Amino acid sequence: MKNIVIASDKGGVGKSTLAALIIEWMNFNNIPVDLVDADPIQTTRTWADNCAADGRIVLSAQSIASYLIVDTAGTSGSSLSWLQKANVILAPFQPHYADIKTVLDWFVSINKSLQQKTMFVPNRYQKTKEQKEGLLQVKNALEEEKAGILLPAISNRPAVYGSLLNGSNENFFKLHSDHGSLGEIEDVMSLLLEKVKGGEK
Repeated sequence: MKNIVIASDKGGVGKSTLAALIIEWMNFNNIPVDLVDADPIQTTRTWADNCAADGRIVLSAQSIASYLIVDTAGTSGSSLSWLQKANVILAPFQPHYADIKTVLDWFVSINKSLQQKTMFVPNRYQKTKEQKEGLLQVKNALEEEKAGILLPAISNRPAVYGSLLNGSNENFFKLHSDHGSLGEIEDVMSLLLEKVKGGEK
């Protein structure tokens, strides 16, 4: 089983939404997946429980799961052990100054082995000039560190993604296949799974 650990020191960047999207995508593609919600708020676990209450089981037992999604409370303390166990670390951020400064300060502070595992996910992207400049800043920082990968951005779609964490008796991508959400998550997941399967490649 491969560990995909989602971590950020900045609140409100969409960690739980990203965790749920990955699990929904794996369900959509018949890939068994389990979850550890290490965040005391338990947003992702509550989402999974809501889906189950609506009659849809989204998680598999760890004994048969191919992937374990770990939603952490941050990048320090108890979460550090999960970072060390990760095959891939996903660091979501919104591409504006406050998030970028926080995520890059964290990135340069961790050791090289963790940096090599890290993939950055721009979230709630609206293609503004400020956000485009922010993505360029992250790209340049990763090139300077010679580590880390910048994944394709996830768009700001409040009408689509806003209701995700309520839970549903239907798979998210079956419900929203005509909104472009599947295509952009496919782009993220193809690179993510290539990294997971390829180790340090």
